[in-house]
Amino acid sequence: MKTTGILKSFTFTAQIAIFASGAYAADLFNNTNVDAVLNGGKQPSFQLVDEAHVTQLTTYHWNNQKGAAPGTITLRAASGQSYGPFQATGTPGAFNAPNVNWVANVNLNLPAGSYTVVDSDPPT
Repeated sequence: MKTTGILKSFTFTAQIAIFASGAYAADLFNNTNVDAVLNGGKQPSFQLVDEAHVTQLTTYHWNNQKGAAPGTITLRAASGQSYGPFQATGTPGAFNAPNVNWVANVNLNLPAGSYTVVDSDPPT
């Protein structure tokens, strides 16, 4: 089993870091970029080819440099099973914009399969 952390999504980001036997971390899924972003991003999907242990989910809410009050992050499997919702806390982003990054610390074992990141505030 692989161990993971950090999942960010849509125009917020979807990244998962993996810790294999506690040795290292690497992204499983990350759709961040260096380009400008707009509100109303599409919910991202990603595929796990092996089971993974997720320790953190992070989504991005630029919202015209205003951020957004932290809500929840859920992972929805293609099978229809939902993992979450998980309450997020906010951290500042560029230009010290408040609550741009929503972070949910989790302890979640996911089987291999396809997943969609569902955010409680997709317009931001």
